[in-house]
Amino acid sequence: MLNSKRNNIWINLGIILFFCLFTLLLTGIFIKKNLLYPSADSVFHFSRVEEIYNNLKNGEGITYIASHTFNSTGVASFLFYPTVFLYPWALLKFILAPVTAFYVWFSIMMLLTMIVAYYSMYIFSNNRYRSILFSIMYVIAPYHLFLGIYNFTLGEFIAYTFIPIVFVGLHQALTDGKYWYLLGIGWSLLIYSHIVSTYIASLTIAIVSLIYMITNIDKIKRVIINLVKNGILALLLSMGIIIPFITDYINQGISAPRKDFYFLESFQELFLSSIVNLANDNKSLGIIVIATVVIGWWFIKRARTVEKISYLLGIIFMLITTTIVPWEMMRETPLRNILGVIQFPYRFNSYTIFFVLVVTSLIFSNLLQNMKKQVRVLTLALVVFGLFVSYVGSISNVYSRIITAPQTSLSKAKQTAQILPNAVVDNDSYKNMFSYVMTYGEADYFPKASFDGEMNASAAILLSYPKINSILSHKLIVNGKERVGIPISEPNRVIYKVKLKEKAVVDVPVVAYNHTQVILNGKPSKHTVSSRGTVQVLAKKGNNQIEVTYRPSKLFFVGIAISVLTWVALLIIWMAKKLRDNNKQGWRN
Repeated sequence: MLNSKRNNIWINLGIILFFCLFTLLLTGIFIKKNLLYPSADSVFHFSRVEEIYNNLKNGEGITYIASHTFNSTGVASFLFYPTVFLYPWALLKFILAPVTAFYVWFSIMMLLTMIVAYYSMYIFSNNRYRSILFSIMYVIAPYHLFLGIYNFTLGEFIAYTFIPIVFVGLHQALTDGKYWYLLGIGWSLLIYSHIVSTYIASLTIAIVSLIYMITNIDKIKRVIINLVKNGILALLLSMGIIIPFITDYINQGISAPRKDFYFLESFQELFLSSIVNLANDNKSLGIIVIATVVIGWWFIKRARTVEKISYLLGIIFMLITTTIVPWEMMRETPLRNILGVIQFPYRFNSYTIFFVLVVTSLIFSNLLQNMKKQVRVLTLALVVFGLFVSYVGSISNVYSRIITAPQTSLSKAKQTAQILPNAVVDNDSYKNMFSYVMTYGEADYFPKASFDGEMNASAAILLSYPKINSILSHKLIVNGKERVGIPISEPNRVIYKVKLKEKAVVDVPVVAYNHTQVILNGKPSKHTVSSRGTVQVLAKKGNNQIEVTYRPSKLFFVGIAISVLTWVALLIIWMAKKLRDNNKQGWRN
């Protein structure tokens, strides 16, 4: 028994070492080139990491609002968009150059995704070969690479890592397995990553659970109990993330993207993009997924019911991303309020990939199990090599975009409110990104009052809104007259120095939230919210120093304490269970 356990430990260590080496092969070319081509959501996330890094460097552990980045507007992109998994990236910046730090963090997330996928599949199938292949195929899926290294949709990229935990946990919860709690853990990790991904997963969990209960009426009570336990566990584990939404977001007049359906594509476009297998397209599921969809039905005839359901769910999710579903017509129905939160139907691609690859890994494992051990290992090695070649093909356009772009490094913005141009970024020019208005996301989580029209993430449209433009241009408004100020940035604090000829109301270009606080000339001061959603304060004649900061509610720290204690309790329970099992085995021996 002890020898068997020791062998398992060595096998697991060997597999993790293999994943480390494979990850290095996947990302080494980018680390060596050490250049970035900022696009889409990149600067939004780079700015958040830069703010966290600056605050950590100055001794501030938690970041609430933007003072160094986001044009020093005090926007709370850190309260309402989870940042937990960005902190390791920020810490890497203390020991690595900034571009290198990103690629190393990206490598760590790729490795973590493989490890999570492997152990999730192993719990599901108890088959190491299948689990290894599933983890590799899952991590190199073109859509995953599109999220992480082409479009830099990093919230969804992080969430992708934990989808396997959620659904193996759901399977365990529905079947009353011993790992039922994995659903709650996976759910909370999605909350730590990306709220919209959590929403999609929650809808899927609800629908799958409902179908399961309808077809297994005698198990309804057990399923409901397991789901409730997981829901409570997820809430406890993520209380520190949820509380700011309750105290500062809900019914607080904060802008939110319009509920709608964008980037609608036909099934033909999805199919052709997937066959091309490139990572520069949000429609690309990858040739492996498409091949499985086409021929998978033949191989699952004798498979378990759960794998047949996985195949069916994969096909459903694939169709949902296309115009086969009448998204345009839904705009005029109540479904817009439910599904419009998702915004981009292509976000279902992550779930298509997961469910279809469950079947793909089954097909490969069935083919391998009939071979002799030596032949099986050789075949596995050849398949892994083939998958690596597929990955190289997928990222070819991502890499060529970097090396074919004009190699002139990004210079610092020459004026305020200037839109980020297309340019390559290296370690020396990295910080210059933050002097521009980012392409998307600059005014996400601004108050609704800041918008002169409908909320929009595009920089070109944002700058056409007079109120937004004035905030991004650092314009103070004194008794109705504008003047350009110079923000002084400190951790979670933006300071403006204003000289007045007489007592006046000063509208400061820092957005206001429920727990925003103002310190006027060294003393706490009352403030109001201006018509552009910013802090407004009555200042005296002469020199004034206006500090705008954010002080979270005590409930926020209670929530963090609850989350930390719950994680610690889970760890203690797990260790105690392991110790008890070991003692039982020792007694039997």
